[in-house]
Amino acid sequence: MYTYELDVATICIVHNHEEYLKDCLNGLASQKVNFRYKVFVYDNASTDSSKQIIEEMYNKYPEIIVPIFEKEYIESRPYIVEKNIFPRFEANYVAFCEGDEWWCALGKLQAQYDYMDTNADCAVCAHNTLVHNIVTDEKIKNFNSWKSVHQLTPEEIFMDYKVHLSSFLVRMSVARRTDEVLKFPFSSYVFLAQAFDYGKVVSLPGTMSIYNVKENPSADSTLPADMNPEYGGLDRIRFLEIYDRDTKFKHKRIVGMAKDRLRFYDALLLLESGNLSKEDAKKCKNIINENSYKKTYVSKLGTKEKLQFFFKTK
Repeated sequence: MYTYELDVATICIVHNHEEYLKDCLNGLASQKVNFRYKVFVYDNASTDSSKQIIEEMYNKYPEIIVPIFEKEYIESRPYIVEKNIFPRFEANYVAFCEGDEWWCALGKLQAQYDYMDTNADCAVCAHNTLVHNIVTDEKIKNFNSWKSVHQLTPEEIFMDYKVHLSSFLVRMSVARRTDEVLKFPFSSYVFLAQAFDYGKVVSLPGTMSIYNVKENPSADSTLPADMNPEYGGLDRIRFLEIYDRDTKFKHKRIVGMAKDRLRFYDALLLLESGNLSKEDAKKCKNIINENSYKKTYVSKLGTKEKLQFFFKTK
């Protein structure tokens, strides 16, 4: 296998993204840069016309796009990245954008590259991302409201989810994963946690990528699944336990807070499901009422919601 030597490698994983793929690849391949970069487009056994579109776009950008075609679908995106794409290049930085997302600024990579190149303590450079409804063409909201360069706090990294994977430029030194961590699907969260142990996570001002949704979601569900605090709670706790061990408990305060929040949400969701025995419901209520995150959660509720919460958990 030929290995490319690059400054920046961009990874685009595609599975049945024919509706959006041309827009996506045009944005990735037409970046205005003064460094070596390529876009590795990995078709994960699509059954629509995605493969044909990738071939067409490769013919349009043969110096930039590197097409990779998988014959059988692979469930784990982290596995695809680590085992099937990373071995194809050596690079200083890696960026990401899935086939149904877009980069909407031609200077995105250059701005991030310049910042990383002059700030050696920055492990991940991100930017703002717009949540966009594809069906209604509605601009729903941005991930954050920062108007200047912003260094993410530990709480913003582990608990608030203010930046999206399509905005990341990551140093390769922090992008690799061990086999033990590959089993966890929440890519954004893992990158941010690993980066936090290595250096700073910084977000540049400006919206330079678009995260697409197909329905009209509530405000809380506009986060991608792997960044939602209610997603994969128990698995995320297991990841944080591994992270705690591997970092020799250096970040135990924020990791402990994050685990408490995940346990709180897991218990609350189970309780709200209404499918528990009296004994299991009691266990969930105890977890909720004894959890350190309860005070923060209640503080964000309106009067009516507070009454409903206390009635539900008493």
